Amino acid sequence: MNNENKKLSATAGIYTCYGGPSLVRAIESIRASEGGKDIKIFVVADGQPLTQDVKGMLIQLGVDVREQPGLSPQSVKIRKIISLCDTNILILAQDDVVFDNRAVRQIINVFGEDPNVTMTGAKIMPTPSKTFFEKIVEVGVNLVQRIGLRWNNGDNYLLSNGRCLAFRTEAVKKFSIPDNVVSLDAYFYFENKRQNGKFAFAKDAIVYNKSPLYLREHKKQSNRYSYSRFEIANYFSGLNLVKEYSIPLSIVFSSLIAEFLSNPFYTVLYCFVQSYVYVFRGKKKKTLNPLWKIDESTKRI
Repeated sequence: MNNENKKLSATAGIYTCYGGPSLVRAIESIRASEGGKDIKIFVVADGQPLTQDVKGMLIQLGVDVREQPGLSPQSVKIRKIISLCDTNILILAQDDVVFDNRAVRQIINVFGEDPNVTMTGAKIMPTPSKTFFEKIVEVGVNLVQRIGLRWNNGDNYLLSNGRCLAFRTEAVKKFSIPDNVVSLDAYFYFENKRQNGKFAFAKDAIVYNKSPLYLREHKKQSNRYSYSRFEIANYFSGLNLVKEYSIPLSIVFSSLIAEFLSNPFYTVLYCFVQSYVYVFRGKKKKTLNPLWKIDESTKRI
């Protein structure tokens, strides 16, 4: 650990409208991760009320819990977390992730190694698959990673995954975060760019997330992703989004071939699934609803 990293203090903020056992598991994994034992942790929750058992476990884990009435978009809860943060680094995570035992330290390292970095994204990996469909969906996760790492030296919106993002606090406090934005991961990437910030992918900070168990849940996630560019265009008219979203075909094909060679059967099935999802995707207005129904299958432990 270098001297710069020793000086950096961190806060982890988790936003939730579900607040079940997966939330406790996420906090436990942060505490167990190197660098996460003594950091501040905030939970901002609304929607489904936290049970007394969950609250008790969070208090034992040293979590500052803030509950809000009603149900609000993710962006509202995130703004609350940002306002509470008074450390150098803010790690934002969702309530259905598990941090690797070195993830927190690796995230902090990215900022310590380069003082110009203002935003980083963790490497989101699927938890070990238990069902046939999960194995298919994993192909998509692998493809995004392959393409993102090969494109523009890892500086692109594909590696900005909303399951776990981190920011230099002084930078993120300057962000403008609208209430109703759905594609928050892409939004944060482009807002950081608009603020002249620097993005660096934390390839060694591994955070696990459970894949959807059902086609209907995967379809909802894919639909939101497919409409991301149209939504982002409403907020970033000054950026050349055609360029930002134009992934070189050579990178797409080489990544697809690499994934096929390592996993031919499920890669073919994934292509069929994505073709179905594209043909029968939902309408844009309905898909880009900031208060979408959560996928409880990814929150099971």
